Amino acid sequence: MPTFYYQLLIIIIVLLPSYLLRASVFGLPTNFLEILIIISIAIALSRPNIRRYWLSAWSSIPYQLKVSVLLLITAAFASALLALPSLRGFGYLKSFFIIPLALAFQIYAMIRQKPSTIRLIIASLTLSGVLIALIGLSQLGQLDRVKSLFDVPNSLALFLVPITVLACFSPPHLRGRLRGGEAIMIIAIIATQSLGALLSLFITILAGLLFFKRFTTYHRLFIVLLVISAALFLNHTGRLNYFLVSGPPTSLDVRYQLWSVSLDLIQDHPLLGVGLGQFEPAYQKKLHERFARNLSPLPEFVFRDPHSWPLSFWLNTGLLGLLAFAYLNYFLLKKAWPLAKTNLITQALVLSLLSILVHGLVDTIYWKNDLALLYWLIFALLLSMVPAVVVPPSDPSAPKRIVD
Repeated sequence: MPTFYYQLLIIIIVLLPSYLLRASVFGLPTNFLEILIIISIAIALSRPNIRRYWLSAWSSIPYQLKVSVLLLITAAFASALLALPSLRGFGYLKSFFIIPLALAFQIYAMIRQKPSTIRLIIASLTLSGVLIALIGLSQLGQLDRVKSLFDVPNSLALFLVPITVLACFSPPHLRGRLRGGEAIMIIAIIATQSLGALLSLFITILAGLLFFKRFTTYHRLFIVLLVISAALFLNHTGRLNYFLVSGPPTSLDVRYQLWSVSLDLIQDHPLLGVGLGQFEPAYQKKLHERFARNLSPLPEFVFRDPHSWPLSFWLNTGLLGLLAFAYLNYFLLKKAWPLAKTNLITQALVLSLLSILVHGLVDTIYWKNDLALLYWLIFALLLSMVPAVVVPPSDPSAPKRIVD
């Protein structure tokens, strides 16, 4: 595999937050990260040996996943057409489906060609998380809730949670010089004061301890540190009182309203949803209707997502898109779960994917460039650990079992 191409993919993983550097190419909106991914695709297509790796990798993917991804893209494309004359849906299609899937497939093909690279990829993800967490921690004392390079604290928490879980449960030697990086990321997550992030992190780590019997002293101390430090910090900042004491509407109240309006929209559009990228105007229209009927809704208008992945995929991609996305996760987790009991890398990836799905019940896990890329990247890493399709031994790119 060409060294430059290999290095470029690793650089892209480290630079996931670089989507914030916006650009325009021939009048089409894009960003620095998408440009890097497109360059990587162009390099791959120009190399016959890489194209051969791609064909081998494609043939190894279970047909159930191929069909499910095809159905998901079809549903997203149909929803983009439904959103016309607005072009936002096609922007969503490009940024949240085509580009992330293109990167994920390249990573999957690279691991199949050279299985040991999964260790470098996990280390690169951890490095990205630690760097973005350190930037966030530098804001302590300046901001009530740290947000690093992102627009809101929740965006930082959403990015860090799956990477933190991955770092926490990966074999110690895999973290190398980044050992302790999970502690840095946890402190940054606590500093965001995101209750959804802390709960999903706690639930996922506890699930790892219970289901995979990882009751080491390290993990016991880790979960005690998480609970105590989070409680103390949230109490100090008043965030704990904000959630527990009745008073002005909280973010929980806002979520209840989002979910209530979303269910109304699903009743109105049960099969096709409201169109890709059209949740915000649809939500605002429903809110105005509630005001007109004197139902006294909360005056919270600016939301691009219902903060729940089942509602979000249903409204954005229709019932077909929701079912396809749900089946993708179910199929992969079912295949990977038995392996996770004996293979620590698989275990870490299973829990990382679970943390995304748990967190996504109360927040936006997908409809941001970095989050969509992160989801499909973890999906590809986990898929590479599950040799579901038998490849003839004569094939030099046949997957090898990756040991811890």
